Amino acid sequence: MKYHVWTAVRAFAGLFIVSSCASVPLDGGFRGVQEQVETRSGAHIHWIQGKPEDREVVEQIQSMLSKKLSADEAVQVALLNNPSLQATFEDLGIAQADVVQAGLLKNPVFAARVRFPAQEGSNNTEFSVEQNFLDIILLPARKKLASEKFKQAGFNVGSAVLNLALEVRSTYYTLQGDQQLLAMQRTVVQAAESASELAEHQHMAGNISILDLSNQRAAFHEAKVRLMQSEAGIVAKRERLSSLMGLAEPDNIWKIKAVLPELPHQEPPSGALEDRAISQRLDLAAARQQTQILQRALSLARFGVVSPVTLGVNTEREADRPNLLGPTVEIGIPIFDRGQAASARIQSQLRQSKKQLEAMERQVRSEVRIHRSQLLAARARVEYYRDNIIPLHEQVVHLSQRHYNYMLKGVYALLQAKRNEIDVRSQYIEALTDYWVAQSELERAVGGRLSTLTRDDGTPMKNDESEIPPEEHHMQHDEPEKPPEEHHMQHDEPKKPPEEHHMQHDEPEKPPEEHHHHQGGKPR
Repeated sequence: MKYHVWTAVRAFAGLFIVSSCASVPLDGGFRGVQEQVETRSGAHIHWIQGKPEDREVVEQIQSMLSKKLSADEAVQVALLNNPSLQATFEDLGIAQADVVQAGLLKNPVFAARVRFPAQEGSNNTEFSVEQNFLDIILLPARKKLASEKFKQAGFNVGSAVLNLALEVRSTYYTLQGDQQLLAMQRTVVQAAESASELAEHQHMAGNISILDLSNQRAAFHEAKVRLMQSEAGIVAKRERLSSLMGLAEPDNIWKIKAVLPELPHQEPPSGALEDRAISQRLDLAAARQQTQILQRALSLARFGVVSPVTLGVNTEREADRPNLLGPTVEIGIPIFDRGQAASARIQSQLRQSKKQLEAMERQVRSEVRIHRSQLLAARARVEYYRDNIIPLHEQVVHLSQRHYNYMLKGVYALLQAKRNEIDVRSQYIEALTDYWVAQSELERAVGGRLSTLTRDDGTPMKNDESEIPPEEHHMQHDEPEKPPEEHHMQHDEPKKPPEEHHMQHDEPEKPPEEHHHHQGGKPR
């Protein structure tokens, strides 16, 4: 008997040693998340844990910030530097610790009793060690359940990474479009200021009324207000993008590329996007994993019918009697609680999870169709501005310039034509911004980059291409280009007489009666 007791004690000790040897890896599961993110976004993530590699990441971030950021680089900085994302990575460590905890046996219970005689006699001592036997049987099932939760944590972390990447990309394009609009609005303010100054001189000379002068002044001040509103909006968007990239105030000196990328040549088919979203959305994968978790939990809950079984060893000693040693067993009697309530709860949760998964899949398909239609609508607007409206306004400005040269139109009519052209170009920039934001939203719905987008020649499309279509070159404001009409807004320059204009053009002279319709663009 003594031999069997010591064998049982050694078995308990062995279980304790084996279970206590388990450790929690600091980067448990992170490599899998890295692969998921790189496959879907092409970006790299890093978990800052005080390792030598952290310094290399800091240098990589500084290198990207030292030049004008592309959208891909802004995303990369955010994924490496955003502190909220680093906090999310800790969910992996928590889930991994839960897996290890699920593989640990509960500690055995040691009990000791000492009883003293009421009269003469010897003391009675009793010692026992007990272990929950059911806990040992359920250990593999608990570990499996914790492993399923760990997989779900990985999907949730990967989904958070992709959501951040797509938010950064959307914010980047919005800021980029606003910066282009701001540069155009500065040109509008300069033109309005010149027109106001010209109106002042003409009014002093008696060539225009106070009404015309007030209109020019109002146009100038309204343009200044719109410029101030745009500048304030850009400051807010820069702060938002800086926050997403995890940059502190001293690092807030970054710049982005000045011009939005051109339209890609084609869009992916809707059906392929829906199937791709269903297969690669990580939030959908996490929802499917929740169903797996509940199925495991339901299997484990069925063991609730079995009452806890505690096995142990007990020894009792008295001075006037031989020592007593033997096993102990404690079994609960499942009369009232047989785990039926817990099992019913999990069954309801499982049915609920399946319905939620079904609804989520339908919602994902709907999101893809909605964002794709918005993308196509934005593309159609951009192409219509580019191919129809902007060329028409360019023609209007050209003809207005010619009529002004022949003194058939006044300078204000020419300025208005140019302002209209700039307004149309601003609307084109807004439409192009909407297109890229819509593409970011579609990528969010699909759950990754639209790598199936290809050019007509089969080469993959790059979202950050800085190629600028011919009609956009004069929109680049890093090197502002003086609009043609500004040459006519310089009041110090003497105007050429009508006959000089005719000498510069091959156009036939207008009939004399047309000159009677001249609107007085030249001071009398």
